[in-house]
Amino acid sequence: MPRLCSAAAVGLWLAAAARGYPARQPADDLSGVKAGVFVKDGNQTACGLALLDSRAAMLSADCLDFNGRAVDMDTDYRVYIDSAYDGAPAQHAVDAVTVHPGYNPDTRANNIAVLEFNGGGALDWHNYNALVPAEWDSLLYVQRYLADVSTAAWGAPNSLVQSSRTDPACADLSPLYAANANNYVCTDAVIGSPSPADSSCKVPYSLVYARAKGAYYQAGIASYAVIAGGTSLCSYASARSYFVLLADYLPFAQSVLNRTVHYLALDDTEQPQSAANFTVNDVDDDDDSHAVLSGDFYALQGIAVPSASDSDSGLDSADGGSAHDGLSRSATIGVAVGCAVGGVLLAAAAFVSVRWWRGHKRRTRDPMLETNAHAFLADDLGGAAVPLDCASPPTYGESQSHHRHAAVHSSEPADSDAKHEPK
Repeated sequence: MPRLCSAAAVGLWLAAAARGYPARQPADDLSGVKAGVFVKDGNQTACGLALLDSRAAMLSADCLDFNGRAVDMDTDYRVYIDSAYDGAPAQHAVDAVTVHPGYNPDTRANNIAVLEFNGGGALDWHNYNALVPAEWDSLLYVQRYLADVSTAAWGAPNSLVQSSRTDPACADLSPLYAANANNYVCTDAVIGSPSPADSSCKVPYSLVYARAKGAYYQAGIASYAVIAGGTSLCSYASARSYFVLLADYLPFAQSVLNRTVHYLALDDTEQPQSAANFTVNDVDDDDDSHAVLSGDFYALQGIAVPSASDSDSGLDSADGGSAHDGLSRSATIGVAVGCAVGGVLLAAAAFVSVRWWRGHKRRTRDPMLETNAHAFLADDLGGAAVPLDCASPPTYGESQSHHRHAAVHSSEPADSDAKHEPK
């Protein structure tokens, strides 16, 4: 059973005193907001990742791998964090995952999980989360992207500003949204694939920010998409993307982490709903008139995006092994060494052959043949590419916490007051 917020803890939600670690959010542009990309087995995903602080994030549960109802912790889950305002990018292996107890993979209800990482690290920054939709001036949809996973090189984020508006098609396409319209944001906006080879395919934006008081705050993560007139976002008539609002699940995240979760409130009467076991109204899974997709839209639609041959880029060491497509690291090194040795042996054999040929043909020397032989050796030993293809092959209902075998957990005292920005 999940831990419920006590009466005292609920009262502390209203605390106005701002103590704790520093943060640069709120910010009037995305450069002041820490953001990340979720990577599985070296492959970046299109999943929305809402960073709560330097050691935790929220993610759609559909982006995880499962064995039955248990999260598959043999998958190498990693969180890549951009440099944002402090110039300090990071990469961390996920230590623990807690899926919301009300998560229904069939209907996508309560499609959210808490990720814990960097367990031994400092809590040196946090993000604020948007709380009251009525106070939002506009919405900013964002898709983060890694241009190179192995080197953790970031591409420029794609973004789109929309005003909040009522779209009847959102409820028509999704019974879950129709039953919980106040708990989701719906949009018809999609973003083109980052892969030029799959330019016809679209994906939902992964994260939505709310603009309030002249700054941006995290508001929701992409949960699912409903498609009419097609089975994917590569060819369809119309579609809507649905973002689950983080504010409803901040008490759940706080109960898992047992520490502060920050949010924006314009006065002391505003607070997240108090129950850590909050759930949306679930619906019957009997509407098959439209295609419903969720999880990693890159993988679902076969979109090839930059990935790492090995997800450990040296920024952070993870406990345990990782599963990867293609050759293992040791096999890749073996292939590379074998190719290099083979090239040297070929060059040496060619050199010996030429020396023998020159001695054998000393009395009938042919300058043209000797020049050709020297040219071959110069090409081989003088820095040109070895005439072998030696490139490494590409490698392209119960609340339950799932931990890696050596997960590190904070020993700090419980700090259960969710923080809001002082007015």
